[in-house]
Amino acid sequence: MTHRTKAAFLLAGLIASGSILVAGPLNPPGGPVASTYKTLTEVEPRTAISATNTPGDADSVVRISQPGSYYLTGNLPGSAGKHTIKVAADHVTIDLSGMSIEGHPSSLSGIHADGPRVNLTVRNGTIRNIGAGPGLAYNISGSRTWHVENLAALNNGGDGIRVPAGSIVSHTRAASNLGMGIRALDRGRVLDSVSELNSGNGFQVSQASVVSGVVARDNSGNGIESLGDGVRVADSSSIGNAGHGILVNNGAVVAGCIVRSNAFTGITTSSSCLIERNDVTFSGGHGIVVHTYSIVRDNASNSNGASSLGAGVFTNGFRNRIEGNHCNENDYGVRVTASQNFIARNVVGTNTTLNWDIAVGNLCLVVQSAAAAAISGNSGGTSPGSTDPNANFTN
Repeated sequence: MTHRTKAAFLLAGLIASGSILVAGPLNPPGGPVASTYKTLTEVEPRTAISATNTPGDADSVVRISQPGSYYLTGNLPGSAGKHTIKVAADHVTIDLSGMSIEGHPSSLSGIHADGPRVNLTVRNGTIRNIGAGPGLAYNISGSRTWHVENLAALNNGGDGIRVPAGSIVSHTRAASNLGMGIRALDRGRVLDSVSELNSGNGFQVSQASVVSGVVARDNSGNGIESLGDGVRVADSSSIGNAGHGILVNNGAVVAGCIVRSNAFTGITTSSSCLIERNDVTFSGGHGIVVHTYSIVRDNASNSNGASSLGAGVFTNGFRNRIEGNHCNENDYGVRVTASQNFIARNVVGTNTTLNWDIAVGNLCLVVQSAAAAAISGNSGGTSPGSTDPNANFTN
């Protein structure tokens, strides 16, 4: 078959299968080529913060008076007796663009909400050295649903960050502020943030809030504190604070936390709480404290009582379940001074005052464990001292 014949057959096959592609015109229309893309202003209308676009007033360097998206183009210095940025509108986003709000020894605040402000977002930068007030703060009740992310609040004269109810603070650092590090009202979420070396509490939240993935270190108050009920603290660390490590109220959950070397108790709760899978060590007082109707399970609470008599787990309340905990080298292992508690499957040993100090009227079986001989191979050993599934063991 000749090349011409092969080409003819190929063309016929393409026609039969409908596979011939038709190209566009080779001669484009006249005139300039126009872009089909949207500009940044069309995608996200934004306003640069400047003396022209956002002029200040008697008590502010910059005043934002309209909803919208605003951004810094350079570091913004503060001024004596003024808020550096005052927000006087709802639905405002401020992108610091990696820049800093630089304080003055007499600055009133870094970012200040003028009136009850709703839906304020602040992100991507630093607020520091505000001499006479907080880094970022709401002013009066009625503010709600703020969002703070990728922000640092450093060396400010009040709280580092103070947000109203329903707010989210994430990937943020508050350090060396003269007030609290990060403070949120009811229904807040504080996530993946660090608060250290502040003069007050590291983190303080209120009712129905969530604190997750945070680090509270070397603050002069409590590491993490809740002022309301129904708070969850999870997967967080509270280390070296001058108060309690974690302090929560009724109906709280504290789970998966590392709590170490705090001056008072490690974890202190009230009633109807769940405390599980925490590692609590070197507290000044008790490792874990609960009141009533709570579950304390699967925690390691060791070497507590550094400055006063401390138990690995302590309660002076009733109807708690204390189970599966490991308590060693405290003053007391498990100490229960009230009745009607269920105490099971804990392993306690080498505590200096008493391994067990359990008041009358509790449900509790304690067995001195029996050590097994060496085991080599596929079998051996001995029962630890009881086959009761709820037995506690002194190790």
